Amino acid sequence: MNAEDARAAGVVVGSYGAVGVGLAVAGFAAATWARGQFVAGATGGPVETFGPVFLAAAALSTTRAAMLSAVVLGGVLGSLVGSQYAVPERAGAVTGGGAFVGATLAGLLAVAGVLVGVGGDGATQVYAAGSAVVPLLASAFGAALAAGACGALAAEVVR
Repeated sequence: MNAEDARAAGVVVGSYGAVGVGLAVAGFAAATWARGQFVAGATGGPVETFGPVFLAAAALSTTRAAMLSAVVLGGVLGSLVGSQYAVPERAGAVTGGGAFVGATLAGLLAVAGVLVGVGGDGATQVYAAGSAVVPLLASAFGAALAAGACGALAAEVVR
C-alpha cells in the first residue's frame, strides 16, 4: 500500500470513526430513553416482567440500525473515495478494506453507547457485548462489499 492508498483508507476509516462516535452518542440517547420508558417510568403490575424485555428489544433494534447504516455509509464513502482512482480494482480494494476496518470500529462504538445507555436496573434481558461480535463483523463485511463495489464503479465511471 502506497501513501495515496494509505491516505484514502485513512479517510474511509476516519469517517467511520467519526460516524461511530455519533452512533455511540445516538445509541446511548436511544437506550437511555428506552430505559426510561420501559423500566424507570413504567407503571403497572408486570413492569418488572415486561420492562426488561422491551428494553432489550429497543437495544437490539438500535444496535441493528447502527449496523445497517454502516453499509449505506460504505456505499457513499466508496463512491467518493473510489472516484479519485484510475484503477477500479485498486479503488475497490482500498475502499473495501477501509470500510471493513471502519465499520467494525463504528459498530463497536455503537454497541458501547447502547450498552452504557441501558445499563442498570431492568437491563437483565439486554444482549451481552460478546454476542454482538458476529453480527457486527457480518455488517462490516457488508459495508466492505458495498464500499468496494461502489469504489470500483466510481473509478471506472469517473476517470
